[in-house]
Order: sequence, then C-alpha cells, then structure tokens
Amino acid sequence: PICWDHVKCNYQNVAQGVVFREFLGLGYDFLAGELTSEQAGVVRHELSLATTQMWSIGLDALRSASTDTSNWCPTHMMHLLINTLAIEGEEGYDPTLLPRIEAGYERFLTIGLTRDGATFEGMGKDSVLSEVLLILARRGSVLPTLTNVVGHVRNFYFAVTSPLGWTSQAGNPAGAFTWDEMLGGVQEPSRYADVAVIKHLYPDDPVIDFVFMAEMGNLTRLRDFNIRFPYSGMDFLHRAISARDWAGAGTNTSFDVLQAGLASLPSANLTHFFGTRGLLTARSDWTPTSMQLLFQPRNVIGGHDQLDRTKIGLAAGGRWWFPYRPVDQPATAASVIYVNGRGPSTIPAAIKAVYTSGDSGIATFATSDATITYSREFASGVGTEPAGFVPNDFFLDPAPEPAFARLPYSDQPNWLTSCYTQNNVSVLNASTQVSRAYRTVGMVRGTAGSPKCSKTAYVLVIDDYAKADGASALFTWRALLAPDLNASNISCSGSQCVLTDTLPAADGVNPYRMAPAAGARLLVRQLRPLPSLAFGVSYAHTEHDNIITTIACLDANVTATAAGFVTLLFPLEVGEPLPTTEWTGSGVKVTTASGCVDTLSLVSDPTHPFDRVELSRAAA
Repeated sequence: PICWDHVKCNYQNVAQGVVFREFLGLGYDFLAGELTSEQAGVVRHELSLATTQMWSIGLDALRSASTDTSNWCPTHMMHLLINTLAIEGEEGYDPTLLPRIEAGYERFLTIGLTRDGATFEGMGKDSVLSEVLLILARRGSVLPTLTNVVGHVRNFYFAVTSPLGWTSQAGNPAGAFTWDEMLGGVQEPSRYADVAVIKHLYPDDPVIDFVFMAEMGNLTRLRDFNIRFPYSGMDFLHRAISARDWAGAGTNTSFDVLQAGLASLPSANLTHFFGTRGLLTARSDWTPTSMQLLFQPRNVIGGHDQLDRTKIGLAAGGRWWFPYRPVDQPATAASVIYVNGRGPSTIPAAIKAVYTSGDSGIATFATSDATITYSREFASGVGTEPAGFVPNDFFLDPAPEPAFARLPYSDQPNWLTSCYTQNNVSVLNASTQVSRAYRTVGMVRGTAGSPKCSKTAYVLVIDDYAKADGASALFTWRALLAPDLNASNISCSGSQCVLTDTLPAADGVNPYRMAPAAGARLLVRQLRPLPSLAFGVSYAHTEHDNIITTIACLDANVTATAAGFVTLLFPLEVGEPLPTTEWTGSGVKVTTASGCVDTLSLVSDPTHPFDRVELSRAAA
C-alpha cells in the first residue's frame, strides 16, 4: 500500500539525503559488478528503503493550478525513478512505484509545462528533465511525443534564445538564453539536458539545431558542460552522450549561419506569444544585432518569481539595454511602473489583447491589466481575504476545461501536499491601489524590400495608470539598465534620453554586450506631453552572497492622479540621426532618418477601457 504520511514517507525529508538524490542508484548501476554480494545487499537495502511505498511531491497529486507545477516534481520523481530501476527485479524492488511516477510525470508535463511549451514556474528554476523521458520511452511511454515537450525547445527555448549568441563566462556557455525570475537573467546558460535530449530525439530540425548550437556554445568548448547548478546528477552524462552523438544536417553548422538561415524558414516565427504563461517575445530579424523584445505580464502564479510582472526586456545593436537580472535584482529595480515607490505584487497580471497591426502584420502588440496586481498582494495575518480570483481571470482565452481553471486560487489544493487547504489569501495595498493599470507593449518592424523602411525597428510602450482614490501619486516609468550603463553614458534632455554603448570591443565574456565595436545607441523618448515629467538615473543596492551590487535604472517621474506614458524605444546605429516624432493628440507620427513614416493611432478597444494601436506606414 502507498504510505500517505507526508512526514514519515516524504522522500525529500527522509531519504534524499541518505541516497544523495539519484547518485546511489547510478552508482549501483555502474558498479554492481564490482561489489561483493554483501556490499551489493547493503546498497540494495538502502535503495529499497528509499523507494518502497515512498511518497514525493507530484506523486498521486490532484490536478490543479497549484499542484503538479513545482520544479521539485520532476526532480524528485527522477530521483525515485533512477533509484527504483537500479534494483528492478531484485530483492526489495517496489513494482507499484514506476506506474505512479509515470502518472505523476504525465501530470507535470500537462500542467507544469504549459500547452505551448513554456514553463509554469520561473524559467531560471524549472526544467522538463528530459532524460526521464528517455527512460520512460524505453518502457513504452509516449510522453516524449507530446507536442508541448518538443515545443519546450522548438518554441519556448527558441523564443528566448538571444541574438547575441553565447559567452564563455565562468567557463560555461552563457548569455544564450534570457531566463526570468529567481536565478534567471541574460547571463545564465541552459542548466539542464533538455535541449541535448530533444536534439537527440529530433536530429534534423533546423530550429532545434539553432537552439542546440547556442546551448553548446557553438561547439567551441566541448568540455565545459554546465553542471554548476545540477538538480539532476545525470545532466553532464546526457550532455556528454548527446555531444558525442551529433547527427543531422545542421549539427555542425555554426550558430551564425544557422541564425541567418532562419530568415528563409517559414516555421521560424519572429514573434511568439505564450498565452498560458503570459509572455510575448519578438525579434526584428535574424541577425546578431537584431532587436529583441520580451514583455511578461506573467498571468499564472508560479514559484521563484520576483516583483516584476509586466516587465520588459530589450536588446538591440548587439547588446542588452534593458536586461533581465538574476536573484540580485531588488524589488525596486524592475522595468515596470512604480506607484509611490512600489511596483507590482506577485499576483498575476491578466492578458487582455494580443494583435498585429500594419500591412502584413509588421507590428505586434500585447496589452496587460495589472489592476489587481498593484492593488493587492499575497500576505498572511490581519486584514487578509481569500484569493477569490480564478486562473481564467488572467488568460486571454479562458478555458472551460480543465475544471481547476475555474476554481478560485484560495480553494486550490496545497502545492506540496495536494490537500485542500485555504493556502492563498491576499491583502489590500492602499499605497499602490489603482483603478486601472494597463500596459501595452509592441514591436514595429521594417518592410522587406523597402529602401526607406527595410531597417526600421522600434518598440512602443503605452502605460495607462490611475490611483484608485483619486489622490495624487508618484508614478515612475522605470527601466532596469545593463551593468555598464549609468549617468556617465546616458544623456537626458527634457522628455528624452540617449543611451550610448561606450564599452571596448566585445571580449566574448560580457553576456550583455556582444557587438563588435562601441557606438550603438538607444533613444528613449516620452511621446505624450506630460506636465512636470522628469527623466533621470536612479540607483538601487542589493546584497547577495555578501556581495553588494549597485544597479542603475532609467526613470521618468510624474506626480498626478493618473499617468499616461507613451514611450518610444528606438535603437540607433553609429552616426544615425534621431527620428522625429509628432504627437497628434490621438497618437504619434514617427519619421526615421531614412524617410520611413509611420502613423500610430490610439483607438478605443471595443471591449475593454484601453487603447489599441493602429499602424499606417506611408508608401516607401
């Protein structure tokens, strides 16, 4: 029988430290032939105690928006899988555990891994642990064929792969992917064997080849497999096996060549929207200096997150301007709107619209509603109320099924034990309570073949915030800056700032800067006239591992009962003149130095109280 005592039979608490994750099982598999019968018996007995009737998070759990989603689910199930199969058919083997693990893993892959391949939890912590899929597949499992499993690499990894490639930071390929949340940031490499395993299963997919080449550092450092943060002790084994088993036409093609080839690949979309995570990614083209935008309202709770819902990230000209930062990012240094000095809570922000505009859909925009995200926060103690909002409240396309999407967060089962306990309550935050908090973010691309507009690429950010009580408040438009940017290389005048790259030639180490030479710039301009608007650079300080870090941010401040920021983010090549802009009262006209003329009109959304962007580009 299964032991339901979550204390006495909890693998993590009673067995993980004894068998050291899956290492005892691996050791027994590799060395059993070298052990005496007495030694083998001792090890087999320990493995039996660590697996028989054992329970772990993810096993026998209810399907819900809170269970089956933690990074502990695949991690601990993988430990149990290795350790039980090490003694399969031998004395002490528990034959009931394997089907429980496969059922638990199926729940994780269909809930913890969203339908479009994105992770439910923070990208810096989560993983599919695809090596488990290989083991289960050898026993007849079809889990490796799930569309969201291959989509985890083909869609999700692909969407967050940096155009800059990789660096050799700390001896590991880094900077290839932009992870959000705790332990994320643009300087972190792929942590797991997911890409290598999926590449092994799908050897001739050019998109997967591109992601694989980024993860493997363009095959320049074959010994430097990242095991710095291994939840899985098998990571380095699977990386090594996959690295020695390169197959497929694109495997030995360089990262730059693969990236350029994506331009002629119909399935290589420049824009991705992950509706069950709340993430929009967009690129201007398939060059190393292309603009890359990330906008993350984050419409699910998820673990290991930070106070930065609705944040943006921006790269252009061969470098990061507004990057994601890892665990050292303080709560006051995110690329979001701050109300009276405070940003959003960890309550999800809703997705209200995703749409294209202009001929051939050259612009893509998404709108979030973070009203509840600023007005309330998860808390405990006096003044709390049950979190009565439901997962469907935050999705662009609410789903009738599964049933838990209609269940209030306050009534969702406990994420660890799967028991029904009221584990989500929230409290009103008067200082940041707002009556509206809409953010619309989008990228406008060039027109292929146009002599005036082919290279056009910029981002528009529209924020419409109002204090709930009608009182005056300090609204701050803030962008987290890359470490080399500060007041010395940022020039502000009135409603605009110009950020300039002053670093020397790329050294292959700095993950924020891979351009060949200095001089790239970024124009940040507030387009809507706002009284008393003031730009400036602010600094935040954080301490992690006894290291104090100073982080610079670009701020635009307005004190009013409401704030309607309309912000242009325009990358500039070396020597390129600034674009001219004209606020029309209902939108803006943007004219580039090459003569490309765009009119962006703000029109009322037919359903919600925010404006949509309609783009019209003059014939070029």
